[in-house]
Amino acid sequence: MFFNTNYKDKKILITGVTGFKGSYLAFILQKLGAEIVGFGLKPSTNPSLFEILDLQKRIEVIYGDIREKQNIQNIINTHKPEVIFHLASQSLVIESYKNPSYTFETNINGTINLLEAIKEANCVKSLVVITSDKCYKIKKQNHKYKENDCLGGLEPYSASKSAVEIIVDSYRHSFFNINDYQKSHNTLLATARSVNVFGGGDWASNRLIPDCIKCLVEKKTIPIRHPDSKRPYLFVLDSLFGYIWLGYLLLNKNKEFAKCWNFGSYDNKSIKVKQIVKNIISFWGEGEYSTVKSEVYETQTLKIDSKKAFKRLKWKPMYSYKEGLQQTINWYKKFYENKNDIYNFTEIQLKEYIKKASKFKFIKKIIEN
Repeated sequence: MFFNTNYKDKKILITGVTGFKGSYLAFILQKLGAEIVGFGLKPSTNPSLFEILDLQKRIEVIYGDIREKQNIQNIINTHKPEVIFHLASQSLVIESYKNPSYTFETNINGTINLLEAIKEANCVKSLVVITSDKCYKIKKQNHKYKENDCLGGLEPYSASKSAVEIIVDSYRHSFFNINDYQKSHNTLLATARSVNVFGGGDWASNRLIPDCIKCLVEKKTIPIRHPDSKRPYLFVLDSLFGYIWLGYLLLNKNKEFAKCWNFGSYDNKSIKVKQIVKNIISFWGEGEYSTVKSEVYETQTLKIDSKKAFKRLKWKPMYSYKEGLQQTINWYKKFYENKNDIYNFTEIQLKEYIKKASKFKFIKKIIEN
């Protein structure tokens, strides 16, 4: 543990704990002294950040499928978490084309199962549901999406995330209404719509940066589809500390924050896929790429407006796109140089981040008790 923090001894459930962001979140909260229960499928990649960080020995882990309501009911009834971070999902756009039914069942039904279990248990004080910036109905090319923009989705992944947003909002109004808070219920719900997140330790297929790393390690040409597509990116620690801060605010009865929030880069820049690949090759020190044809539809340009989070939550990303990418490549280089030291290196990166961010209120409130 780093500090006598405001998360010390708090009972926290992380769904999707074996995924990239879930693993990082568990790592951070464990360092902040929280009592963590993780729920999820067994790691689906090899290597796996969850296993690299030895989280199965550092937190309590329960393996299971969130599509089965009894699984999540049993965990909540047994462990009685105060805070839940819901990350369990099928999170890949291309996979959603291959298996749309599984995507909808996991993302939509899984969220409903969780909400029902929370409604019946009456122990959860704070729920943060992680969705995506892709939950918005596509408008003109340079539109910056705000939280009150229309939801929608042309492909299964984005449609499922849009549906999750609507479902959470329905439960928030029907069963967890802030006007009835501390009268008929004690739970505050929020959703977090994050842009693409990158950081060391992601090995999921069909994600740009992990795919690039695999090719560079194997000394293969990097194939890129949609080279001129633009995407906003956020370093993983920036994204996760946004979630952690939001969870803290809800836990401390700040009902005005029980709503939806965009989490994007501070300068709101969207970077061309081709430019990202060039930057990765530059930071790695060698490599080459080529453009390949793709039959899969993906939104060509996507921008979100995160001013509400900047102003209301007082949250701010610490790293620019290039700084975060450099941190990411440094992590992968360290992993392939000395896998035995990667836990310590991950801890060092976390400490550096906290030091850099420590002057800001949202970090101070989390780490100082």
